[in-house]
Amino acid sequence: MEASRETEFLISKPYDELQALTNENRPSPGDFLRHRLAKFEECFGIKTHDDLQASLEGLSPEEFAAVTHVTIEAFWNVAKHSRARNIYLESRRVGPTLIIRIRDDGQGFDADDPPPGMGLCYLRRRAAEVGAELDVISTPGRGAAVQLRFEKS
Repeated sequence: MEASRETEFLISKPYDELQALTNENRPSPGDFLRHRLAKFEECFGIKTHDDLQASLEGLSPEEFAAVTHVTIEAFWNVAKHSRARNIYLESRRVGPTLIIRIRDDGQGFDADDPPPGMGLCYLRRRAAEVGAELDVISTPGRGAAVQLRFEKS
């Protein structure tokens, strides 16, 4: 059953990213991420919480594809590595900055020396391709947060 859940989640990743780039039957960005978050809870049993206070409507299709990729990869890392009971999806606007954050209450890690296989370098590169910054905030025993920052007017 666990292998089946992981397979379904992995297969959905490229589909989700492609869907974010098209306009066909596309739900709002917030609704799309809420759906993926609910799917994550269904697949992995980690309690999910969404607090999308800032609208994601101003993101370009390419920016939203990057958000989708980073978000789903962060969800996946929580499932594989964190031992979290809860995961939170949040968005905020601070002046011209749009912040999208995924955080958990898991075991955390040393953000200055992350374990191999976390894919954080790839996520940073993916964020940079669309002009965003990626921050990874974690301390052993205190969970982790991955956040994207977009400068928007």
